[in-house]
Amino acid sequence: MDEDLDKRRFKAIVQDVVDLASTPNLGDFFPFLGVIDLQGLNRKLKDLSKVFDEFLERIIDEHVEYHDRDQTKDFVDTMMDIMQSGEAEFQFDRRHIKAILLDMLLAAMDTTASTVEWILTELLRHLQVMKKLQNELQEVVGLERMVEESDLENLNYLIMVVNEGLRLHLAVPLFFHEAMEHCVVNDSTYRRDPES
Repeated sequence: MDEDLDKRRFKAIVQDVVDLASTPNLGDFFPFLGVIDLQGLNRKLKDLSKVFDEFLERIIDEHVEYHDRDQTKDFVDTMMDIMQSGEAEFQFDRRHIKAILLDMLLAAMDTTASTVEWILTELLRHLQVMKKLQNELQEVVGLERMVEESDLENLNYLIMVVNEGLRLHLAVPLFFHEAMEHCVVNDSTYRRDPES
């Protein structure tokens, strides 16, 4: 894999993209400054987009090269099949596949990291919960090995902690909640939208 995207740097590059995307751009507030790019945000984003473009091209090329071999199909293979069939209702080419892959990579990495950080923060704020979770992990898994997927059916408290963390700190902050029925919570009345 490319030097710029080895295992150690990939996460750092994704973090750079997330940081740049969330940095206020003076050009957005004062359009006449946008042309000047005082902060250098546009230049940095263009440089990072070239690195990602090469990486995503390499992924697509590998799938084209190994497409006919007897392997399990994945998401990229499915998109390649749609592109090659020409049956899409709109023009669907490599650019679209790269855009979808980039969205998935950035969204998956940032939301997962953010969720884990919030859950760890809540555990540090509630030490009795952390202690109970540590006891469950020691009893079910032990200290000699990592948690495996097969352990999850016996880690009920861990699942509850993760679910509570997701409830308190949504991974997608623009996810809107609405009442399914009229209810009262702590003297606040929430009414169901009559049009839904």
